[in-house]
Amino acid sequence: MKTKEKEYVMVNFTIYDGEREYSDNYYYNKKKYDKMTPLEIIRDFYGEHISDNEAHKVDSYWDCERVIQLDRTYEFIADENKLKEYHSIGIWGE
Repeated sequence: MKTKEKEYVMVNFTIYDGEREYSDNYYYNKKKYDKMTPLEIIRDFYGEHISDNEAHKVDSYWDCERVIQLDRTYEFIADENKLKEYHSIGIWGE
């Protein structure tokens, strides 16, 4: 039985921590994502302590001594089975 498909947005965050660079992924319901600014999305994922001072890259903000950037996004449509597949490889969302 096929479950109902919904629209989502996958967000890729890039974290610059000294010499280290790594990324996190998280998906949002498209309706919620469309109502948020890049800073609100970063704060939603990493916490309210993120500074509102822009860092050295587009859509990036300071988190103590590291920089978090909302690097890339893409829209996708998924049902519950597809979301379970994402969860099985460590990608979470709402």
